[in-house]
Formats: sequence, C-alpha cells, structure tokens
Amino acid sequence: MTNQFAQADVAEQPACNLVEVLTAEHSGETIGYAFGGNNPGPNAVITGATALIEALYDRLGGLPTLPWMWGKLYLVEIDGIEVLDVDDVKSCLADVVIDDLIMLPHPHGTAEICQHSVERAYWATLRLCRQLGMIEGRGVS
Repeated sequence: MTNQFAQADVAEQPACNLVEVLTAEHSGETIGYAFGGNNPGPNAVITGATALIEALYDRLGGLPTLPWMWGKLYLVEIDGIEVLDVDDVKSCLADVVIDDLIMLPHPHGTAEICQHSVERAYWATLRLCRQLGMIEGRGVS
C-alpha cells in the first residue's frame, strides 16, 4: 500500500523545520501535520476536526522544546481523511508504525472551537507524548 501523504512544497511549509505538512497525494489539500525532532522514537497520532487540529497545531508550534522530542507526533484532520474516502487513520499512515492514537471529540454542529476544547486537546496530547517517552513531561499532570 502506498502512503497517501505527500510532503508539501518547501515554500508552503511552516518556518519550523521540525514540522511536515501532510497533504493528500492527489488533491494536494492539507490534511495534517507531523512534528518531530531528530531523535528516533515512538509515533503518536492525534485525530480530530480540522478546526481543532489547526488550533492544536498553533498551540503546539509555540513549544520551544520540539527539537528535543523523541519520535513523531502526527496531527491528522478527520475532514481530510473523509476527502480521501479512508475510514481508518492507520491506513492513511501505512508507512508509519503507530504506537498510540487519540481521537479528539468532534464538536456538534459548529465550526467554532472553544478555548476549553483546545486546552483539553493540548494537555491530552502532552500526556500521551509523556506516556510514550517522547518528552520529559515536567509540568504535565
């Protein structure tokens, strides 16, 4: 099975070289992000609605310790997967051995994401990374 993600053009990527933009192979639409340092380690996947994943991406992008993270953290937009007609996140990341996965709750009937949802997603992501040994996790309860 071929990987259904292609790396976006360098000009489209964020300034941080530790972030890959995941795009649909055929349409080129952004369907997620992969954070990762230079250290090998586990692979964690967080999936959710596009608005929540985008907000989580912005929040995680502000962490100064990303270069020291072990492994890779994948943020995948469920909306992007639906465009691909793929029901299973694992089949989208066919070339990746997934160590753990969190599916964030989907907000009902609104594209607006409340700050409380972003905070909960942020801390759930950090807890998962700490549990997998990807980060030291000081200050993560």
